Amino acid sequence: MSYVDTRFVPGAERWSSWSARTLRSPAYGTDELYLWFLRTHEGLNVSTRHPDTPEAHAAMDALITELRTSLGAFGSAGLREAVA
Repeated sequence: MSYVDTRFVPGAERWSSWSARTLRSPAYGTDELYLWFLRTHEGLNVSTRHPDTPEAHAAMDALITELRTSLGAFGSAGLREAVA
C-alpha cells in the first residue's frame, strides 16, 4: 500500500485538465495485491493491481465498496465532531 499527496507538487492543480495519469510498472505477479492512494486537488484516487481472476476481481470490488463506505462515513459531519 502506498500513499502520495500530490497537492503540493508544482503544476499538480492542472493535471486533471491535462488528463494526467499515474505511471506504474506493467509487471505484476499472480499473487500480489497493491493499493495506491493518491491525494489530489480533486480528492482521493485509489488504484489497484491484483491477480486477473474472478475471485480477485470480486474481492477487490468488495474492498473498494467497503473503502468508499468507510471513508464516506469518516468524512461525515457527525464523525468529524467525534474525532475533533
